[in-house]
Amino acid sequence: MANNNPGYNLFRDSKGFDTSKLPAPYNTWAKTSTDKSVMSIHNPSAMKATLHRYAMLALLNYADEKNSEIGVVRIADGSYASEWPLPDGSSIIAHATKGGILSAGIRDANTGKMRALPNIGASTQELNDCSILILYLLIEADINAAAGNTTGTITHDLLADARAEFATRGMISEEIARLVCDDLYFALAYGKIPVSIRAGAISLLTDRRLSSNEFSTGTVVCGNPVILTGSSTGSTTGSGKSFNRHTVAVAKALAEPYTATLKWTAEEEMMIPEYPDDTEVPEEVMTILNRFIASREWVNPLNNPCWRGITAFGKSTGVKILACILHTPLLWMTCSTTTETEDFLSKHVPNTDGENELAVGHSGPMPSFDDIENDPAYVYQTLTGVEKPDATCEDALIAYGKVAAASAAAVDSKPAKNPFKIVESDFVQALVKGYIVEVQEFSRIRDPGVLVGLNNFCDPGSVIPLVDGRHVRRHRNAMVVWTDNIGLASCRKVDASVLRRFSYIIDSNDMPKDRALRRIKKNTGCKDDSLLERMYDVWQKIGEYCKVNDITDEGTCSLSELENWVALTQLDGTDAIYDTCRQAVIAKVTSDPTTQKEICDNCANLALSQAGFAS
Repeated sequence: MANNNPGYNLFRDSKGFDTSKLPAPYNTWAKTSTDKSVMSIHNPSAMKATLHRYAMLALLNYADEKNSEIGVVRIADGSYASEWPLPDGSSIIAHATKGGILSAGIRDANTGKMRALPNIGASTQELNDCSILILYLLIEADINAAAGNTTGTITHDLLADARAEFATRGMISEEIARLVCDDLYFALAYGKIPVSIRAGAISLLTDRRLSSNEFSTGTVVCGNPVILTGSSTGSTTGSGKSFNRHTVAVAKALAEPYTATLKWTAEEEMMIPEYPDDTEVPEEVMTILNRFIASREWVNPLNNPCWRGITAFGKSTGVKILACILHTPLLWMTCSTTTETEDFLSKHVPNTDGENELAVGHSGPMPSFDDIENDPAYVYQTLTGVEKPDATCEDALIAYGKVAAASAAAVDSKPAKNPFKIVESDFVQALVKGYIVEVQEFSRIRDPGVLVGLNNFCDPGSVIPLVDGRHVRRHRNAMVVWTDNIGLASCRKVDASVLRRFSYIIDSNDMPKDRALRRIKKNTGCKDDSLLERMYDVWQKIGEYCKVNDITDEGTCSLSELENWVALTQLDGTDAIYDTCRQAVIAKVTSDPTTQKEICDNCANLALSQAGFAS
């Protein structure tokens, strides 16, 4: 094996052969194969055909070039520049000449300065993913093969088949994947494809070269590079820093040093949300993730973020994605106007330690807690025989207690059983066990002093009281994510002492159009970009009309309504788009028929017509 060939250095990193980190179904395939039909012409000794993680990631990005995470610019014949955003906001920038001379570096997101990549294979602790360097080889191989030059390259038909399969099936067949990996591996290892890289060291792509804009004159052939093209398509945070799209797989790789230290029971594992590896991670989640991981060793780690914004922005979904990336159980607590401090510390649940007692004068089993909560009037009448349509949960509980007490008194030989027991709340469980807990809609709490009562529990090492009288300390990894909507009539001011306890506050007041459409496309399966664009414009005009004319107090015209409209259109077709618009969007804005007609006549119908939809 010509392991001393410069091209072999791209395969020196042992993590490149760990295919378990690939998305499904590629991570389930055997790593090696002895099937000669999947072996390269550059593998004459019929050595095992081996799947390679970096080669597979390069192939997947190549096959889905429009949505590729890696952006590639073709500068000239055989010369390429590539850009790959990292989870922390920085980016790998690489350049390759026609002769295979490579230079690359990591561009800092804050300073824009370049630093050298670590040597490939130099450390098992440091990941140096060569996918960005291998991708340009696939593109150049395809161009050469299409021109009839197949010496040392992958055949044009093979790569064309990979793209066709991905376009129709959303994946690449095992045969093609193995052929490409084997061909790249042996062609590079034996020098059939020229690459100039020695001992795993890649020359630094300097700040001067990157700032000279020598790469911006090229043609984009893959993905959506931002830095190389000098475009401003990347979204920005409030501080103006540029952030690029990241996937769950990329974010998990970033969090791996932390998640490798966690151990959960089988039951706790079930409490961890699951998302596909290709799920896009919102930039707000990346911010929370990076700050959480970076502050692990701090005296006061950043464990109490607050995320507030418009309804339907995806805050709770974002917290689920965060829990998935951090591989940590997630619990929730939804606040209401009557929430008290005690609700954060304990909760009442039905006492299931034995069967329900039969009450004296009451035939049948005692009602459950769910019965009391969902239909207190029926429970009250069942227990007392008195009809009281306006009976509250409190009325039903009092009646329950009287009947249970009477039953216990009548059965002297059997001790009375408390129908309810007190247990630790989800909030306390999360703090004690190191989980993530999302506290939702905290501004709805009527009494501003409720959250003030939790101030002593916000710091690491805080003492948490348990219901049995014991006290324990807050787990160092426990995270409380406070999420809240803004602009709703039920929202109230939050005490300043509570705001002070938040590690920081992320405000999400608007979602960029491209991000909104990507989310809707993912959630609904709609593949018609033109249709999505037109529906978005109509929805936006309806929202603006309602805002200008003050038709916003009763209902909602959020992204959820647009997503539901797209989903209905997927089912009913564009022929019914006027009806589905009324049902999914306008009916959510207001229930008043006169106002609905006003919106249709003065805005919706015209907007739909202008968007090209026939009435």
